Amino acid sequence: MRLFNMFRNNERATDVVILVNSDVKYDSRVRRLCQVIKGKNLNGLVVCSKSDEKFVYGIPVVSLNVEKKGFKSFIQFALRSFLLLINTKFKAVIGCDLDALPSARLASFLKRKTLIFDAHEYITGTEEARRSPWRHFLWELIEQIFIRLSPLGMTVNHSLANIFKNKYGVNYIVLRNIPFLESLSSPTQCLYPPAIIYAGTLSGDRKLDELLKAVATLKFPVQVLISGDGHYREKLQNLSKELGISDRVTFLGMISPSELKRLIAKSWVGVNLLSHNNINFYFSLANKFFDYVHGGIPQITMDFPEYRQLNSEFQVAILLKQAKASQIAKAINKLYDNKQRYLILKQNTLKARRQWNFQKESKKLISILRHVLN
Repeated sequence: MRLFNMFRNNERATDVVILVNSDVKYDSRVRRLCQVIKGKNLNGLVVCSKSDEKFVYGIPVVSLNVEKKGFKSFIQFALRSFLLLINTKFKAVIGCDLDALPSARLASFLKRKTLIFDAHEYITGTEEARRSPWRHFLWELIEQIFIRLSPLGMTVNHSLANIFKNKYGVNYIVLRNIPFLESLSSPTQCLYPPAIIYAGTLSGDRKLDELLKAVATLKFPVQVLISGDGHYREKLQNLSKELGISDRVTFLGMISPSELKRLIAKSWVGVNLLSHNNINFYFSLANKFFDYVHGGIPQITMDFPEYRQLNSEFQVAILLKQAKASQIAKAINKLYDNKQRYLILKQNTLKARRQWNFQKESKKLISILRHVLN
């Protein structure tokens, strides 16, 4: 009852509520949504699972104090977020990802307000969901019910938009997760030894073990910077010791977006290595692809549909058929031995970022918000 009363006291009139089951301190997409909302002088509110952030670009943040661990925490997040939304005045709510959709859909329906579903990923296509039959069944059921009831939405690329259209008959716009274009000045001093940087979750299907095995075979000095956290971290730390390269591998943990941006700009090459067995990954377009581009560094990524298409527009990456240590090492050696090839890719990132930026991308979001709020 005390929890309910706390939510009931939140009677602030809000144009847009962003609901997300993550820590907004590290969620770049939510932060960009906030930046656009604030830039248009709209009243916003962010409701997240757990965070010590109080404001994002001047938009207040409400933390539900829910640890994101397992299906039990999803139920807890859904109930708490539903109670808050049902007792909050708002005109529209953006539900970020499938775990935020049920409570956002139900609350917006009962209050007769607009829901915008923001699908960051295809959860039922992830390896984690498919690993457990009951978990996959539950996510599939939630997807079947709530996406069909959410015709207004956006997702991160055309591949996922087509999946949602073919599977559920919804037409979601594509809003790619690209950084805002900022002036790029060359760092005064690049990291030495040259740094290979990874940003993201530490899990087995990110193929970081293959990266470490590849680095162990290199004949020239490099260091590996691993930003992010996850259950696979300890295994990777042990593997780096077994390979005798622990002195060249730094686990940074969770760092702020501004610090990550600084490190990327000073690095030599970025990596985005993914498993073929993960359908969500195969049709993905990861934030880090654009983060590396805007940081002005070439990258080694997968020869998957979205990355292949973008790389055909601007050659900014070496594409791998499979994330195996031998292929990764070959790609790294190619960039190191062929300085001209490396510089061409680097110059192409500076051209690409003028086309791939959130100033251009956000026009679609602004159009949706203008339509909904008017």
